[in-house]
Amino acid sequence: MPQLLGGYHQYFVGNVPALSEWRHSSISSIMLEYFLDSPTRNFQLSRNCFTGQSAIAEMNNFLLNNISTTARSVIKLSCTTSNVRLFTMLSWLKGEEKPKIDETKFHQPEFYHGNQGPNFKVLTSESNEDYETRIYRPTKWITSKMEVKDYEEGSSKSFWQLFNYIGGKNETKSKVAMTCPVRLTVEVDQDQVKSARMSFFVDPTKDCPAPTEEGLFFEEEGEKKFYVCNFGGFAKHQLNTEHLKKLRAALDRDGKRYVTDTYYTAGHDAPFRLWGRRNEVYVEAKD
Repeated sequence: MPQLLGGYHQYFVGNVPALSEWRHSSISSIMLEYFLDSPTRNFQLSRNCFTGQSAIAEMNNFLLNNISTTARSVIKLSCTTSNVRLFTMLSWLKGEEKPKIDETKFHQPEFYHGNQGPNFKVLTSESNEDYETRIYRPTKWITSKMEVKDYEEGSSKSFWQLFNYIGGKNETKSKVAMTCPVRLTVEVDQDQVKSARMSFFVDPTKDCPAPTEEGLFFEEEGEKKFYVCNFGGFAKHQLNTEHLKKLRAALDRDGKRYVTDTYYTAGHDAPFRLWGRRNEVYVEAKD
């Protein structure tokens, strides 16, 4: 779900399905604000207003057909309504308790910010302040093999390959919803990067359009167990490796067995989110 802050929803491309929970009859207008990516990467603020009983449907259609290929971030979503109960989240402003997620069951965590992502559950008895132990349901990913000679440049190139794919550069020229996380799979040999892949999560229950750009392919994974640590800020390769070392040290201390030649990183936030960012580093368990 989007996060309600001062009457505005933090809302990023890919969160459109969450709006279906709004009571349509109570909406009188919606103002959408978003950044458009220009050819020079100078992001320009744009606005669209949708009114009447069909405001939500019109905005959803606008987002899906016009925004996802050019907008880097939808930064604000506001509405006026004749009924303050338009969305259950508004009750939080009245002091009511926010619904809690049972992390011990398969779920979508709050740090997905309403985007679709892999379902997992937390094994609390095997977790501590240094790492979280998770079981992930089977997943499917659209993947780009990265160039690792220049890690940052290779990362940027792979991201835009994947972003163009979900924007319609695929066999059916159809748009695919943005998901989370943006995942890196890094294979190492004595702590030296041997190869890397960047992936976007895709719904494993749906048929996705085939990629047309060379170097893109699908990966499917079965149920897996991971040890995960998280940290804030803007993650770079060096910061990821520092937290990987801390994670491995904690696992070694606790006698945990894990895969040593591959690790994963995950970013869950749009580039315009400056605070409260969440990054993760994780390794697969060997039981």
